[in-house]
Amino acid sequence: MHHENCLKPEGSKIMYDCVCYLILTHVRELSQRDHNIFKSLHLWKEHLTCKGWHTYAPCLIDSTHFLFVFQLPWQRDLMNIYG
Repeated sequence: MHHENCLKPEGSKIMYDCVCYLILTHVRELSQRDHNIFKSLHLWKEHLTCKGWHTYAPCLIDSTHFLFVFQLPWQRDLMNIYG
């Protein structure tokens, strides 16, 4: 199969792949604040609360009752207005 006839993004395919790789690895690095997922979620909860977000995480352990919710202030305002 010849790859010359394949569709490519506007930029170089190699550059496109590099950008996708960097986005995926950078996002993972930023999202994982600790190797323990529950400690990482606890750190995220603290960070979001400090930034003015509303969070709800009553059980940050490996459980069938696990729940982690976050909401921006404007989202809460809309929910309070419109239900």
